[in-house]
Amino acid sequence: MYRVQRRLRGRREAGLHAVAHAGEEVGPESIRDAVLELGAERIGHGTSAIQDPSLMDLLKERSIPSKYVPQATSSPANTSAATRIIR
Repeated sequence: MYRVQRRLRGRREAGLHAVAHAGEEVGPESIRDAVLELGAERIGHGTSAIQDPSLMDLLKERSIPSKYVPQATSSPANTSAATRIIR
């Protein structure tokens, strides 16, 4: 993750925002890592955030929105998570 942290830091210093796709396949811990370790300002597909009340508090305190697209995440066949089901 260190390489990703360096890249994101450089982009933030250039005035860009940090957006991370997390919490869809791995779970709420990946969202927490994206916020605390990567400095994510928005989470894409953070569907598992609801499983962790303290994470929900963190997202609220930092005003970090999460993008959720039901068509994209409603079926495992529409995500990389499908590879586990298909195999």
